[in-house]
Amino acid sequence: MGRYRNKEGIYSKLSSQKGLGAGGHQVGTRNALKRASKFKAVGKKMLWVSAGISFYEVTDVLVNDDSNKWNVTTKASIDITLGLIGFYGGPISWLVSGTYFILDISGAFGDWGKPSGIRSDGVPYNFNQFEYDHEIEFNIEFVKEIQEKKLLELRNVKIDKTSVVKPRILLRKN
Repeated sequence: MGRYRNKEGIYSKLSSQKGLGAGGHQVGTRNALKRASKFKAVGKKMLWVSAGISFYEVTDVLVNDDSNKWNVTTKASIDITLGLIGFYGGPISWLVSGTYFILDISGAFGDWGKPSGIRSDGVPYNFNQFEYDHEIEFNIEFVKEIQEKKLLELRNVKIDKTSVVKPRILLRKN
């Protein structure tokens, strides 16, 4: 156990083997683990950064009483949970977690879990943080009012030092 026999019939330890062969795989494994430990340390730091950002978002919406606070809290909890699963799980967990975060970055979930910027009483609390896309309701009276203003402007347009005004009747026939 833990030894191999070379072509000459001499038994040696697997750990002393250099180059190709059974011991070469063991040395390769050690080297791979040394390299992987650096990536694991970076991954752990990124997990803490991601959890900190999610925690900040939840704190911000709860303090400002955001109207979308429960969706933000749910999404932040899912982010932290899938980050932990991806970090401490195996290859299947990496696949699930990675797929979730790629879908999240690509916008597959839309605006779900993002702060609305409006308190639960309907008052905006942060104008600079978010851009709003509001649909404007069609108001026929407003359109008529604008058209009337345009007509009044057209009647008093000056063209080449002459003005066009509404024609007046100067003489009437009875």
